Amino acid sequence: MKIITVTGYKGGCGKSMTAIHVATYLSRLGDVVLVDGDPNRTAIAWSDRSQLPFLVADERKAMKVVQGRDFIVIDTPARPDSSDLKELAALHN
Repeated sequence: MKIITVTGYKGGCGKSMTAIHVATYLSRLGDVVLVDGDPNRTAIAWSDRSQLPFLVADERKAMKVVQGRDFIVIDTPARPDSSDLKELAALHN
C-alpha cells in the first residue's frame, strides 16, 4: 500500500483538485481510495456529482475502507498544525 498526502497551508490553492487528479491517475495502476480530510468536503462533493474511478471517503470512514487498497490519497485541510503533519509523516514510514 502506498500513501500520498496532498497538504499545504493556504486554502483555495488546488489541494483537493490535485488529490482528485492524482487519485484518477493512480486508479489506472491499482485500487485507490481518496480520504477527504478537508472540512469543505470538496472531493466528496465531486464524487457525488460525477462518477470517479475510485472510492472517496471522509476520514471517519477511512479506516473501514483502506484495507487492501493499492493506493491511498489523502486530501488535508488548509493550515495543518505540526501535530497533523507529524501524524501524516508517521503514516508514510
